[in-house]
Amino acid sequence: MAKSRYEVNERVFWLIYGMAQKNIYLDKVMVFFSRGGIYFYWLIMLYLFFTGDLKVKFYLFKTGVVGLIAVYLAKYLGRRYYFPRPFVEKGIKPLYPHAADSSFPSDHITGAVALTMGIWEVAKVAGVIALAYVVFLMISRVYVGHHYFRDVLAGAFLGGIVYYLLHFVFRLLIDIFV
Repeated sequence: MAKSRYEVNERVFWLIYGMAQKNIYLDKVMVFFSRGGIYFYWLIMLYLFFTGDLKVKFYLFKTGVVGLIAVYLAKYLGRRYYFPRPFVEKGIKPLYPHAADSSFPSDHITGAVALTMGIWEVAKVAGVIALAYVVFLMISRVYVGHHYFRDVLAGAFLGGIVYYLLHFVFRLLIDIFV
């Protein structure tokens, strides 16, 4: 018999979170990436900005703006539709403290996916690195106990949708001014 989405979400959560607090080094790595993972994207974008031409600079500016809009939208949805975080709902201990606000969708992942798509657009190699990193970031957010699997998937979907919707508006502006 087919598993419901709730059962799949639960199983994936326990599969990933179940590894937490068993290896102190893995825990530290996951906490490091979960806490500061989004800064990785800004570093890549800064590098590309200073090494790219004018068109790359415009695309990266667009990417930053779209990333901020995507995160704002994720935060808005989190305030509008409350879903408790795993450590609130299940009474588990997260690897580091976090506010008991809504976990759905993950604003970390929403922003990371939007930035990854923009990075991919201007530099394919950096885009592949950013894409691999976003997958690792998704796992780390579940691993530390701050999100369910559905939260990071919804964040990835939202980041992608917002990027593509705003991509066309900014593309027209870039083509007009560059």
